[in-house]
Amino acid sequence: MAFNMIDLLILIICLYLLVIIFRLEGRVKSMKYTLDRMTQQDTMANEAVNIVNYADYLMREKRSKQSSGLVSY
Repeated sequence: MAFNMIDLLILIICLYLLVIIFRLEGRVKSMKYTLDRMTQQDTMANEAVNIVNYADYLMREKRSKQSSGLVSY
């Protein structure tokens, strides 16, 4: 009888550990999804900053060419 109780206790502990593992997997998946969305938003923000910086660069180039007399607009 004692052997069966030990088997039952081990089975319950294993099932409990499996439940914990499945919960943790779900939490990791949701964190990964959130991280992917944050990365995507950050990438979009960086692209916008790059576009603004490039436009600023073009305006500086235009002004320098105008001041040197190479181009008249």
